Amino acid sequence: MLWTVLTESRIASASYNPCVKNVLHSATSSRAASRSHAVLSGKLSSAIEAMLVCGDASATANQFVPPYEGDECRYSRTLYLNADVPVLLVLFGLSADRLHYTTHLPPFDPLNNGKSFYDPIVAELLATTIFAMFWSSFIIHIIHRSYDLGRLSSFFAELLGLSALFVLYLVGAAIASTFWGNLFWCHRYFPCRILTTLVAFSWMCWVVVLILMIMSALFAYENSAFGLPLHGRFDPRGAAMAPGSPVPEPNARRSP
Repeated sequence: MLWTVLTESRIASASYNPCVKNVLHSATSSRAASRSHAVLSGKLSSAIEAMLVCGDASATANQFVPPYEGDECRYSRTLYLNADVPVLLVLFGLSADRLHYTTHLPPFDPLNNGKSFYDPIVAELLATTIFAMFWSSFIIHIIHRSYDLGRLSSFFAELLGLSALFVLYLVGAAIASTFWGNLFWCHRYFPCRILTTLVAFSWMCWVVVLILMIMSALFAYENSAFGLPLHGRFDPRGAAMAPGSPVPEPNARRSP
């Protein structure tokens, strides 16, 4: 009788999980037919199994604990990625405006004697921004949906993409600053103001990428998670990692 009460209390405390409610609903239909230990054991096993599939740490401390607590870092990374999108859009607009202006110069424009041209570094910043927008959308989608696409969705792949953006934005911002870092003498002209703003936003994109790279690298290092899904939440039994990939212990740290 005591075992029955304890079992019922464990099931009741677990039933707050939406994924478990569906399992318990079908299992409790047999309560009217039988109150035996076998039925209660089956209900408890079903509840624990549902929690494992959902990746919920509330199942039981001895049965399943996520490999690392990634919610805080998960939300911080998503926040910075979402904050980076408006900056990318502004930089995209500035780069496109500069390219349109230089490739459609009026005949009597004092710039380059009215001959159309384009700035290679502006084209590089525009291409980098387009790549960053697609990449950010992909990463945000993986984090929100908790997709597991193997190594393509691992922390290593994220850091690889961030490193590429880091180098591209650093080169673009540095060269742009060399050319147009001091245009205060011509701020009364609209093209000069566009270039000054373009330089500022290129450095802003670089700073955001640097922050994201540091956050992801530190989190992956502390949890030995370079080969694990970057969303930070997964079922270690069903992770689509390469065969033989070790699953770290909960909150495991790299040995010195």
